[in-house]
Amino acid sequence: SSENGYYNSDVTMQIHAVDEEENEVASGLVSLEYKVWQYAAGQDLENIDFDGIASEQVTQSGVLVSHDIGAEYEGDFVVEASKNNVNNVAVSVKAVDKAGNITVKTTSFMMDTTKPVINISYDNNNGKGIYYAGSRVATIEVVERNFDASDVVFDIQTVGGSTPVISGGTVEAGSGNGDNTKHVATITYQADGDYTFGVSYTDKAGNACTGVDYGTS
Repeated sequence: SSENGYYNSDVTMQIHAVDEEENEVASGLVSLEYKVWQYAAGQDLENIDFDGIASEQVTQSGVLVSHDIGAEYEGDFVVEASKNNVNNVAVSVKAVDKAGNITVKTTSFMMDTTKPVINISYDNNNGKGIYYAGSRVATIEVVERNFDASDVVFDIQTVGGSTPVISGGTVEAGSGNGDNTKHVATITYQADGDYTFGVSYTDKAGNACTGVDYGTS
């Protein structure tokens, strides 16, 4: 399960369908099917025309019930992360009873299986070993679809200098599902001193960056 609506692996959907009794009589379920699909921005998910979902939006589909099984069904199916690595995943289930009554239920969530990428570059690379004359600006680029700046962890240690300033916060929009969206900030080292620098990041889906490219640091 996910507390924030983001998932980074397959999601098992638990289905419990009941044909409610009317006057102590239930006609029974005869059809139960599902579609996993990618909804458009602003699309109303409360009133879905199940059969009208465009085929190009559908990533998975299946039939859970195709004959009279009585008044109740319990089962599950898996939403595959590899087929649905987007922020607009919808799952719709359509139930039909013997009397022809139709009910459609839809839920939605975000799927993110991609680990963040962190790249560091510097504007002043004219040094001798680890020593540099003049100020130095580090540019931190986090490549990530589901970014939250408050989750970036900086580890900056200094001996003899002042704490450098972190600034910026620009965004370069990505393409496709947005995995290549770039979030950029800078750190300016101005005072003389010995500095060590580290950064880590875990995205909203729990994917952690596993290797920072520190460039010419």
